[in-house]
Amino acid sequence: MPSKGTTSLQIYMAGLDQAVLSLAVYFVLSGLVLLLALNPLGFALACLSFFAASLAIFFLLDRVPELIKPLRLDVIPYFTYRLSYLSDPVLGYRSRPFLRTKFANYRGAAYSPVFGIDVPPQSGTWQTDDEGFRNPAPMSSAEVAVIGSSMAEWGNNVEDTYPSRLEKELGGQTVVNLGKAGYGPLQYLEILKRYALEKRPQYVILTFYPAFDIDQLANWIEGRPDKSVAKFTVGSGQLFHRYSIAFQQTSKMLIDSGWTALELGLQQIIGAESIHPALAAISLPQWRAEKDALCK
Repeated sequence: MPSKGTTSLQIYMAGLDQAVLSLAVYFVLSGLVLLLALNPLGFALACLSFFAASLAIFFLLDRVPELIKPLRLDVIPYFTYRLSYLSDPVLGYRSRPFLRTKFANYRGAAYSPVFGIDVPPQSGTWQTDDEGFRNPAPMSSAEVAVIGSSMAEWGNNVEDTYPSRLEKELGGQTVVNLGKAGYGPLQYLEILKRYALEKRPQYVILTFYPAFDIDQLANWIEGRPDKSVAKFTVGSGQLFHRYSIAFQQTSKMLIDSGWTALELGLQQIIGAESIHPALAAISLPQWRAEKDALCK
């Protein structure tokens, strides 16, 4: 190849990955076509049986969500939402009250072992109060109410959230956390009227995320659906629509896991370190190099 002296290793690996993927898709499609040609009735019955079995399993888990955690299916987003959220006619969704769950080995939504970055895993406890917010206990009153999205809600535990840290800094005034991931200005107003005012706070702090909040307002003004609300309300649609979402998410997770294993195997075979296309390499003083994900 004329350009092999100037083409980086990661470009070669990306091309090899694409070639392997194309070859795998070709073999799978060829096998399906061959099965259909040799035994069309058997192939149709196999597809029908798979559909009926998967739909029956989905229906069982949908009706008895207590089985989701023991079967470790809470790693699939649909079932996580099903366990964690309730539909709401105004807010779109809200967290289940008195929810308590532990998480471990969390490295972020964009983490992948193929990046080659050693991200320390995090663990913690996620719990909600009687109204579905991240407070250590139900609160009938508070001097300060914090309303916002994930920035107000997130923390490895309740004590790690922004409202809890603020309460410690204030040294005496109680602070109630009314933040909810995915909410925007339309939900902030409803949270103020429904939950905050009844607690008679002296101060209300609204935390904004301009990139998302402006987009939500633009969608509302132009009559477009709220994508964030649609994302969190997957558990309240029609049965077959919910089934298709769970099926797509499960298939994607299995394919991504297989693809990740293949990429790691190729890296070990080649025996050379490369920079993933989704990463940036930064050269720092003293010849120190750092890598950071571009898709957080």
